[in-house]
Amino acid sequence: IVIASLAFAVIAGYGIDSFFKGIIARFRKPIPTLLISFLFFLMIAEVWIVPLPTKPVKIPEFYQNLGNKSENFALLEIPGNRDTWSTAMFYQTFHSKKIVGGHTGFNVPEYKFIENSPVISALAKMDIDKFKKDKQNFSEEIITTLQNMKIRYVIVNLKNWYYLKTGSFSGQKLKTGQPLYPLFLRGFPFKWDEPDKDILKLFLSSKERKDLENIFGTPIYLDKKIVAYNIL
Repeated sequence: IVIASLAFAVIAGYGIDSFFKGIIARFRKPIPTLLISFLFFLMIAEVWIVPLPTKPVKIPEFYQNLGNKSENFALLEIPGNRDTWSTAMFYQTFHSKKIVGGHTGFNVPEYKFIENSPVISALAKMDIDKFKKDKQNFSEEIITTLQNMKIRYVIVNLKNWYYLKTGSFSGQKLKTGQPLYPLFLRGFPFKWDEPDKDILKLFLSSKERKDLENIFGTPIYLDKKIVAYNIL
């Protein structure tokens, strides 16, 4: 495609040259000059980049500290699916550790591993009740499975959790069919750094928090964006 585009660019150059020569020979001088100026303006307008408003992204200190660790381990961010795990991929650019899952535009074979793993699937959906049904030592099984996968930390993304529970971000409902993007990339009308509700307080009083603490113990880190549990 690139080579073909280069060839067409050369042909287009010859075509424009012949076109301008014909215009200049047929019309008075001001008309070709105005036409050339107009086409030049169109070329500039086509490649013009309009500046978009941006703001700095606040990265939890937990992720920044992970980048200083030399050990080989992985992270599991919950709740998660192929849409919301794009947030984990963004944070990965800061800590450079392996993560479970990721964002894709379609189903890939690797996702069968997540679906076929009862532990990963239950944690990703934050559906511990379904997993621990008819299991006496479910906590030990979860921890052993994660350790065998070299997953050291389970991290709750609070805004993804809030969306899972309520179908909204920061108390603002999404319209039907509206795409779900990473929270830190969404702009108007959502104010991610100034949530309408204190999601951390809601999580700390939730059943999911109790279930996770029964398995992993007290979190080692928490702020308004994430709550992290150590598997060791």
